[in-house]
Amino acid sequence: MTSRRKLALWAISVPAVLMMILTASALAETEPKVPKIGELWFPDPSNAAPYQTAFRKGLTELGYVDQQNLVIVTRYANGDPSRLPGLVAELIALKVDVMFLAPRALQVAQQATKTVPIVSAGFTDPVAEGFAVSLARPGGNMTGLSWQSNDSSAKRLQLAQEVIPRLHKVALLFDAVDRTAYDEAEASRLAASHARIGSQLFGIRSAGELDATLAAMKKARPQIIIMTLSGLTAFLRERILTFAAVTNLPVISEGRDSAEAGCLLSYGPQTFDLWRRAAVYVDKILKGAKPGDLPIEQPTKFELVVNLKTAKALGVTIPEPILLRADEVIR
Repeated sequence: MTSRRKLALWAISVPAVLMMILTASALAETEPKVPKIGELWFPDPSNAAPYQTAFRKGLTELGYVDQQNLVIVTRYANGDPSRLPGLVAELIALKVDVMFLAPRALQVAQQATKTVPIVSAGFTDPVAEGFAVSLARPGGNMTGLSWQSNDSSAKRLQLAQEVIPRLHKVALLFDAVDRTAYDEAEASRLAASHARIGSQLFGIRSAGELDATLAAMKKARPQIIIMTLSGLTAFLRERILTFAAVTNLPVISEGRDSAEAGCLLSYGPQTFDLWRRAAVYVDKILKGAKPGDLPIEQPTKFELVVNLKTAKALGVTIPEPILLRADEVIR
């Protein structure tokens, strides 16, 4: 090939290559960015699954499909609180656009970042907990939905009184590290005090403390256990319910899944509805809203679920008025 032909081909190919590079660059700049959500669940995958399914359902209803118009990065603490700081830091390092966090991780995240938007479906009293300035205008980088569990604590105690007419001693089991769980257990203690019913707090900080806590509970000889639902107690629920069956102790908790797992009954907000609704907050933030401007919602739907299988196994008779009020009876 002559030098003149080589020069002519070079003159044609170089502009063409440059045009291809410029076109690809322009397309890259105009192509919409796929948002990234970081999920952090305190329990293991199996115990987190019902809540995760509800959250994912909410995203699907809003038109999001993982790995298409959304990327979801999921992490599990597997019931180990010592893993939370590292997992939160990992999600921040991955530059997620918003974090959807288990309640147990909120304090860790609050210390780790003031800029990454955070959504949770597990606040109890976010103002008292220091996560928000007010419910109407949280003001920081956190928002979501409140369990409002303290307001239903008295109701669970009332149900315990109906199940055991001469109730005089209650065991209150909760996650001692989770401020939300502690506040709820304290609300239950106050409700018991007002009703002139003896109560004892049994706080656990990790799975390793459960056996000793249950042994102390057995020695205290309560008539019933009121268990605060949290990531840790959900993770340990099977062991707790096994203990309750062996010692013939009824367990009252919150969340439909608690009754389905074997608690005598549950009363509280429609748990899965809260987690589904959390997707709405994620959607608003991805579309430009600031978490500090999004009011924290409180639950409006509460449900009572009774497990007659557990009642029969424990030899407990559920009063007819409770059965008539129940939203669901597991037979």
